[in-house]
Amino acid sequence: MRPAAMMLVVLFSSALVVQEPCKIGYGTEKAAQLEDALRQASSCGKAADILSKCEWGSSADVGFASIVLDKCEKKLLPRLTAAGKQRYRRERELCAYEYSGQEGTLYLSEEAMCSVYVAQRFAERPSLAEEPAPRASFDCARAATSLEKAICSDEKLGLADIVLARAYQPLLHALPDSKRPVLIRQQQEWRHGVERQCGVGLDPLPPSTRACVRKQFEGRFTDLDGCSVGDP
Repeated sequence: MRPAAMMLVVLFSSALVVQEPCKIGYGTEKAAQLEDALRQASSCGKAADILSKCEWGSSADVGFASIVLDKCEKKLLPRLTAAGKQRYRRERELCAYEYSGQEGTLYLSEEAMCSVYVAQRFAERPSLAEEPAPRASFDCARAATSLEKAICSDEKLGLADIVLARAYQPLLHALPDSKRPVLIRQQQEWRHGVERQCGVGLDPLPPSTRACVRKQFEGRFTDLDGCSVGDP
């Protein structure tokens, strides 16, 4: 994976990060204390750090995250151009896209925490919002295979590829060294299967092929995210 894509993966994937113990504690009676701690945090980064350690892994995190997002965006958004705001919204939307196929409150938490990490990173470095958004998880100037060229020819396929990289890379690096080759081989076989099943290679790509590839990518990153949070 190239540096830009790896940066996206590291910044916005939360499921496999080992966090420090929460000093506030958990449970319904602790919710108000956590909310107060988030509101009183001295910065966006401090609030995000508190929540990363104290997230509940349930729909409650949506409310906690909204406090952090409000703190971050009050300072971030006025500093962004119209294009920068659009780039920031795009990253937030990718969080929702990644978990759109999942069910259960745990994934509501994952989406909320993804948005918090986006806001934290952009607040720490607003200039990121003014940089061109990546078209895919790899450099499209170096697209070689039929599938890579297809991805780079379609904005929606490019977004699906970015989200897939965010799901795949953290899972790969979390595996023991002995198990990584298995996942790598499975991923390669899956990609070859997409090319065959969807008829990738035609130029221009027919709408049916684009829809097929996108559906395959969405199913794949949904499955990988399920593995990363402990589902069978």
